[in-house]
Amino acid sequence: PNPDLGEEIRSAMTSAVTTLFMSGTLDCNTPPFQAEEVRWGFSNGQHIVVRNAGHEQILRHPQAIDKILDFLKGENVDGFNLSFPALKFIPLQGTDSEVWHPALGPKE
Repeated sequence: PNPDLGEEIRSAMTSAVTTLFMSGTLDCNTPPFQAEEVRWGFSNGQHIVVRNAGHEQILRHPQAIDKILDFLKGENVDGFNLSFPALKFIPLQGTDSEVWHPALGPKE
């Protein structure tokens, strides 16, 4: 059993501390819109979006660490967008009992 911690725990977080938010457009766990919702309460929040990146790929972008360092030096990096190349999808053709993915429907 978990005790109810009250309404205060569910209230919006606010802070004047300069904070950097980073998110990837392919992050299904914490997408950019959620960072923007939290950032609303951070009067000095900055947000960098990495296009075509999931949660784990954000810091792998070649410019990500440089932008974090710029932020730590006091530079404004808000709205700076980084981008990985668009994903290329390979369509499955035909049928093969060795190949299956949930998007193909129930496994027979």
